[in-house]
Amino acid sequence: NQIKKIKKTNEVFIYGSGYSINKISNEEWRKLRNYDSIGFNNTIFLKKISFTYHINRYLKNPKKNIKYQIKIINKNRYLKKTTFLMPEGFIEEYTNNIFSKNLWDKNKNFFLFKTNRFFNLPIGNINVGLIHKSGTLIDCITFAYYLGYKKIVLVGVDLYDTRYFYVPKNKTSILFNIPSSKNVHGNTPDCKHQTIINKVDYRIRLIKKFLTKKSISLEVYNKKSLLKRELKLF
Repeated sequence: NQIKKIKKTNEVFIYGSGYSINKISNEEWRKLRNYDSIGFNNTIFLKKISFTYHINRYLKNPKKNIKYQIKIINKNRYLKKTTFLMPEGFIEEYTNNIFSKNLWDKNKNFFLFKTNRFFNLPIGNINVGLIHKSGTLIDCITFAYYLGYKKIVLVGVDLYDTRYFYVPKNKTSILFNIPSSKNVHGNTPDCKHQTIINKVDYRIRLIKKFLTKKSISLEVYNKKSLLKRELKLF
């Protein structure tokens, strides 16, 4: 109930980290700021919009790198009022490292969620867990559904390459905002994103059909996104 009270609009924009984020104009950002927003993973580097919610669920070598990530979060003024969501559980090394080492800023809101790796579609409410299939994007869509949004728009979810908005045009990144010629999966900037290799398009097809029956619209912002094959263009 508390996390639902933060919700202000019936539409929500979910932000990925694709390079197309850099092509959004100032006028577009001005309009986008009027809606609720969900960021995930590396959108902690984005300094264009104050996220309503942000899902953090993965970090390579968390014991070594969490302090740096927390520093980035604390320095980004756009994340000052954001409610952060992190997975709970005995095996969730990422979350457990943050709280066991007392790294979290007590002035920042957080919500611990269960992870559901068994179901393909949302069921019940948030207590059943956020569905984690093919990547964190599906967690975000599940979360938006549980909060009762009627329109869900995916921004910066490109998938046709592994470039990110926070590194130079011809680079990808292995960790944080450090430019690299290959990402953590060994893919070059012009390769398809690992999420599409993990069949996220199939997951999107399933969840879109489910949401349509609930009178919820799932759309995509970037007309070049590989999900344009499955979703209506916003």
